[in-house]
Amino acid sequence: MGLVVSGEDGDVFKIALNRPEKLNAVNIEMLGLLIEAFGRAGASQSKVVLLYGNGMAFCAGMDLSCLAEMKTEEEAGKGFDLFHKLNEGIWGSDKPVVAAINGYCLGGGNELAISCDFRIASRNAIFGQPEIVHGITPGGGATYMLPYLIGAGKAKEMIMRGNRIDSNEAHGIGLVNMVVGEENAYDSAYKYCTELAKMPDEALGLVKRAMNSQFVYDPSIERNAFVKSVMSNAAKERIAAFLSKRD
Repeated sequence: MGLVVSGEDGDVFKIALNRPEKLNAVNIEMLGLLIEAFGRAGASQSKVVLLYGNGMAFCAGMDLSCLAEMKTEEEAGKGFDLFHKLNEGIWGSDKPVVAAINGYCLGGGNELAISCDFRIASRNAIFGQPEIVHGITPGGGATYMLPYLIGAGKAKEMIMRGNRIDSNEAHGIGLVNMVVGEENAYDSAYKYCTELAKMPDEALGLVKRAMNSQFVYDPSIERNAFVKSVMSNAAKERIAAFLSKRD
């Protein structure tokens, strides 16, 4: 099976990150496949989209080996642009998007989750923006989407300290909508989707667009920061050190 698996299940269009051996860490190929999958979801007859990760994690973030391969600012910029296109596809979709989160939801994984409309987390979910530890800045929307969602203070703490929080704290600060007792949030999130699907789909799309239109942002600032940080000596050294320990 591919890195991303998608298809219609009645009123629910399901999209699964399918790289469990890497904790669903995202690479450039996966970003392209996710953009394609959400395009298919938008054109389908389904009413709601469910995003989840196969295996033990939702998404551990951007694959650092992918970042290590970026040798020029142009390559880093293209990587950012792909992630931004994916987020805009989710944000601009007329259909509600629900993320089912278990295990790690870090870095780019957390940014993917916060681009969704609803987040259902299992009790074992772990959230964070650890990019700063590797000498890089977020490149998937966290610098402008996270403050919008949880407030500037908490967002700065997550991004600038690189700390991790559990699902209960995530719920307390508004990062997730619901915490469920199961180790895997899929079943609860699927039920959440079927309940949403009972609402008039045209009204859902209209109200989503109306609410999201209030959020105005300039991604170019985050893009410039991401490109500059990925090309920095500190990032190259820290990423190389991390990859050598992992291997």
